[in-house]
Amino acid sequence: MLSPVSKGNPDGKCVETNRTRFGACGSIRCNECCLNACRPAANSGKGDGRPAGCPGDGVPVRAGRFRTVRTLDRRPQGRGPHEGDRRSTLAEAFDSLRLNRRALELEARQPEFVTPVGAYVAALTGKQALATGREKRTQHAALLARIEAAYGVPARYLLAIWRLESDYGANFGSFPVVETLATLAYAGTPKRRPFWRRQLIGALEIVDRGHAPFDRLVGSWAGAMGHTQFIPTTYLDHAVDFDGDGRRDLWRSLPDVFASTANYLRKSGWQPGLPFGWEVALPEGFDYSRAHLGESRTVAEWRALGVRRADGRPVP
Repeated sequence: MLSPVSKGNPDGKCVETNRTRFGACGSIRCNECCLNACRPAANSGKGDGRPAGCPGDGVPVRAGRFRTVRTLDRRPQGRGPHEGDRRSTLAEAFDSLRLNRRALELEARQPEFVTPVGAYVAALTGKQALATGREKRTQHAALLARIEAAYGVPARYLLAIWRLESDYGANFGSFPVVETLATLAYAGTPKRRPFWRRQLIGALEIVDRGHAPFDRLVGSWAGAMGHTQFIPTTYLDHAVDFDGDGRRDLWRSLPDVFASTANYLRKSGWQPGLPFGWEVALPEGFDYSRAHLGESRTVAEWRALGVRRADGRPVP
């Protein structure tokens, strides 16, 4: 697949329209693309990369061990109508915090990266999933038309993302987001900890600004939330209050969900009128080193290399 929505950006998503590469991240969320390295912490001696003294399953962890949460206190003092008190937000978040061992296990074994792409896509595009998608498109036709008019993203792509990320809202995940992000920030793979810390602070900001209570922040092991599984920093940067109720609600408001997803794509380089991608055929003798997931070129450059659409037509 030659995909015009594929290059990683600082929020951990895989999106770009003007330049293309072979393959696709298979998800609006592709956090492995852009994790920053940091200096490894002292090893526990167990070969697991955790800092010395890392507690085991179910062991409470004091808030003081997560120093970065104090960033909340550096924001301006002006408060919106739904915003809470920073100190009470921190107290509620960390008073009963426990290490989530399952999140640490899943960090090392992500299905998007260990499952062959054909099997991964086939599992998500069965007859029932496609039939449900058609029903959803009819059910929400008026809303999706408004979203496309506002952002230039066709309904079919929003519905595909919705199916991929939460099975049309049937499965948001079951991990308490703050607990898992705090666990990963403290005891996850060392090079990824700065990324998890940013997500932890972002989750606290969401609650502190009044967009959602803690008990609604339930999602994937990696802190992705809501119908289209936004990680906290992506939520803060791109979520939209499309229904005008003063909150950016990606859990209960489909207008906010679809608008936020379209807004994210548009701000990340989506160009109206271009498709997601094309299935392509490679010329004989093609250098496959140019076709790995990290390769990004303009459509014109791929065309010059002899890449054509699978039906023989030139790549537009």
